[in-house]
Amino acid sequence: MSDDAIPPRDPSGLTGWMKVLLFSSLAVNLLIVGAVAGLLLRNDPGSSGKPTAARDISLRDMGYGVFGRALSKEDQKKLNRAIRRQARPLAENRRELRRQTQLLVEALRAEPFDPERVREIADQMQTQVLERQRIAQDLLLAHIENMTPREREAYARRLERKLRPKDDRQR
Repeated sequence: MSDDAIPPRDPSGLTGWMKVLLFSSLAVNLLIVGAVAGLLLRNDPGSSGKPTAARDISLRDMGYGVFGRALSKEDQKKLNRAIRRQARPLAENRRELRRQTQLLVEALRAEPFDPERVREIADQMQTQVLERQRIAQDLLLAHIENMTPREREAYARRLERKLRPKDDRQR
């Protein structure tokens, strides 16, 4: 046998840099899904440690922070009431996210580790998060459609102000 023998190939067919790229991509996806799921599933600060009830969820909790903060106080109340009317689908969404989070934990601990299974679960979690955001978007857009031209203009000004860098807001 000569020293020029070809080293055995990895059975996966992936080169070293491809593995690093795949793992990095998976890690970033998990961080994003984890951060969003964590926000959605977090406990109420100052509460007894019980998860936030769907009836207590606001537009801000659903990923529309600046858009909700730019609404007038009265509009925020109206929209939050509309969100509370969606308590059942939001509670179901939250339960599914919790179930998927548990599946993710199990998949992360599994030996042998299956990155495709983790990716599949992360994709399912992303679908749940997007559904939650769709509910919020539909409610927000319906609310905006019912605004008068003057209310929409005031909302646009507040939104524009909220989106400016903090240093520019005082001007």
